[in-house]
This record gives sequence, C-alpha cells and structure tokens, in this order.
Amino acid sequence: MKQTSGSTARARTAVKPPPMAMKAQGDGHALPEGPEAEASNAMRIHEVAYALYEARGCVDGHALEDWLAAEAAVSTDGQGTRSSAGDH
Repeated sequence: MKQTSGSTARARTAVKPPPMAMKAQGDGHALPEGPEAEASNAMRIHEVAYALYEARGCVDGHALEDWLAAEAAVSTDGQGTRSSAGDH
C-alpha cells in the first residue's frame, strides 16, 4: 500500500536570501547591501557631517556643505580609499 502522508512527499519551498545580503569586494571582504546598508551608510554620513560641524567650532550655517562633504568622504570610503573628516 502506498503512503500518502506529507512525510514522504514534501513540497520544495524557495530559499529566501538572508535579510542582509552581502556584496563581495575585490579585496575578499563583503559589504552589506539593501536597507541595512543604506541605514548604515546614512548613519556614517551623519557622523562625518557632525564631525565636520564640530571641527568648525559648531558654527551654524554650513549644514549642506558639511553633509555633501560627508557624503563624498563616505562614498570614497566604500571604494577603498580611506578619508577622514578630521583631515580638513
């Protein structure tokens, strides 16, 4: 007699990637991709922009300039060239 229970014939389900996928770099390291990477990148930009603000003596009126400089520094970091907010 043939068994018809679910134990012998199981449906295959698609395997989902982990919530934080990783993208390999040429140097053998992996970088996060997706929403987690975007949040991490935005936080890093915020930190660098604030460091630029503090380096200027906490003078208001340069928020956009600091943010754009921080974006450039963080995007350069992701390409393997290290840049620091304190270099200015």
